[in-house]
Amino acid sequence: MKISSHQDLIKSLLTAAQKYRDSDNKLIATVWHKLLENDGINSKKITGYQLLTHLSKGTLPTPESIARCRRKLQEHHEELRGIAWTKRHKKQTAVKEELKTMAV
Repeated sequence: MKISSHQDLIKSLLTAAQKYRDSDNKLIATVWHKLLENDGINSKKITGYQLLTHLSKGTLPTPESIARCRRKLQEHHEELRGIAWTKRHKKQTAVKEELKTMAV
């Protein structure tokens, strides 16, 4: 399953709520819930085994591909970046300088 087919869904979730920008777990769970719902499956009523079966058959995107899609969207769309991204990048210059001063 190509994640590009779900890029619009992921982008809409990132646009809709800040919580998805900083939490891959929340984003993944919501993407899976919405995709199952679109297929007529009530995610509140299926078993863990059934969820794993959907994942193993490729009917759901992997967590890695959802996270990668989020990162690419945030790379290209500044407004989709979360609080964690901002905090991490504020420290970037200091970390770079520290690494330069370390002995190899």
